[in-house]
Amino acid sequence: MLVYYFPMIKHYTLFIALLGCATFAGNASAAPPAVVTSRLVPTQPSGTGAEQVGVVVFFDFGAASHALLKRIDQWAESAGNEVVIDREPFVTQLDMPLARAFVTSRTLGVTNPILNGLFNIKANPADPQATQKQLQSLFKTWGIGEVEFDAAWNAPVTGNGLTRARSLAQRYGVTQAPAIVVDGIWRLTPTNPNAIGALIQALNDKVGKAALIASENQ
Repeated sequence: MLVYYFPMIKHYTLFIALLGCATFAGNASAAPPAVVTSRLVPTQPSGTGAEQVGVVVFFDFGAASHALLKRIDQWAESAGNEVVIDREPFVTQLDMPLARAFVTSRTLGVTNPILNGLFNIKANPADPQATQKQLQSLFKTWGIGEVEFDAAWNAPVTGNGLTRARSLAQRYGVTQAPAIVVDGIWRLTPTNPNAIGALIQALNDKVGKAALIASENQ
């Protein structure tokens, strides 16, 4: 009996092994994409002219967003004059002081030098005064005194800027950062912090398509 069933046992074992390989291959092919591309329906206003392509970059104050903003600066150099880039903080309760500091820097016209420094500050919800002191020190290194900083921090235009950032995120359905919205048509969201390269590739593709749509509508 053992001799009779031995070939069947070998074939059964081989079948199980092949089935396991097929399952593994199926799981590998089902891996999530590096970037989730969502079509916005209906298309949302981008705030740019008919011949322009609006790109809104939403960022928080984590490493992935920092890396993306650096890549966006490089990408912008060859993006073309028709591309209008808007960098907006993704406002959360934890990052609120940093988001407000970014908008304050925009109010004061010192966004570029201040932005990198904000990624070196960790907001402390338990001690907001300590966070405020760190922010004042950062602005002071760029020639902004405490009085000028406080005035811009509390200025209506700064408050309006925060409101606009929240409103844009809601309009475009952005629930995490980093994320990019292209011309109010597509929302691009990386699925992991190491997908910035894939995100830039997706951005190139969608900007090209949006530019084609814009040229056809002229």
